[in-house]
Amino acid sequence: MGRISKKELDTWKAAGRLCFVRENRVYDVSEFASRHPGGEKPLKNNAGRDVTTLMDRENPHKHSSNAYKLMEQYYIGEFESETESNGKHHVNGQNGHLNGGTTHKTNGVGKSVEDMVDYDKPVLWQVINLGEKYYEWTHIPVSRDTMRLFRYDFIEYFSTSNWYAVPLTWIPFIMMICWLAIQQWQDVWMFDSVFGGALKISVSYEAFPLVFLAGILLWTFLEYTLHRFLFHMEPPKDSKILIGLHFVLHGQHHKVPFDPGRLVFPPIASAVFVIMYYFVLTAILPVPVAYTLMGGTLLGYICYDLTHYYLHHGSPGPGTYFQELKTYHVRHHYEIQDKGFGISSKLWDIAFGTLIPSIKTN
Repeated sequence: MGRISKKELDTWKAAGRLCFVRENRVYDVSEFASRHPGGEKPLKNNAGRDVTTLMDRENPHKHSSNAYKLMEQYYIGEFESETESNGKHHVNGQNGHLNGGTTHKTNGVGKSVEDMVDYDKPVLWQVINLGEKYYEWTHIPVSRDTMRLFRYDFIEYFSTSNWYAVPLTWIPFIMMICWLAIQQWQDVWMFDSVFGGALKISVSYEAFPLVFLAGILLWTFLEYTLHRFLFHMEPPKDSKILIGLHFVLHGQHHKVPFDPGRLVFPPIASAVFVIMYYFVLTAILPVPVAYTLMGGTLLGYICYDLTHYYLHHGSPGPGTYFQELKTYHVRHHYEIQDKGFGISSKLWDIAFGTLIPSIKTN
């Protein structure tokens, strides 16, 4: 790591690089710009500046400890003041700082926990041995683009998924079960076996759109409850099986939140939940109603998974609905991990008091 002058920072800013000074340390966050909770605009407005005071003050918002830990991964060198640089010759681009050179990174903060896992090897079998350190480790995000979980290529392949596999898999299934529902929608009665038929209700096929919409709404509730009570449940420290299960289901996403292959649920894994959901619905509802409700729920799931992918890898425009959602979700990852469990909707966060307060952006 070399020493970097103000002149170099100005040159890099003119070239479009987003470099900052904090406590006399220089960071290049160009790669992180699209992932920044407040969007790219505040980063571009403050490129080349000392942001020590800005990041610590309440307005626009005080940055979290995880934000500083993540920032350390973009450290590229020490800042050299004008006094120090007098009489010294600096070559632009030394140490790979300019003209497309490789940015060197270090974890810096939290090294003792990070050193327990070697990212060059499959991590799952290392993670299950972290014990009491697991939950702390998995909630310190790293800005890696990928992380291998399994030793065997076959298992690793099916543990990841491209975003487009979700609609390609489930839209045809939704169309099929909705068609079957309509074909079988004759003399449908709800609750005809409850209290001797006292609650028996006739449901005509005109109710199909309402049942389908109810399925979409039901998904938003399932999304919230699964995320809050299953994915964010702290596993027992002495259970390697439950630690491993938690890590595969959700912990790995919090550790490497921008891995494109693990931002949507793989179809094989989601099929397990769909099968369980099918048996529950058909056990308590008439088949046509169950199929229709399942179709709506699965459409809600598709919208959720694609939204989730876009919030991590898309660049919505300033002031748009999706920019607000992006800020909200990334703050869940880096700042307030015990709130903000809604991803495609804030509805149930509002209802259950887990809403993340909004922030201002410059």
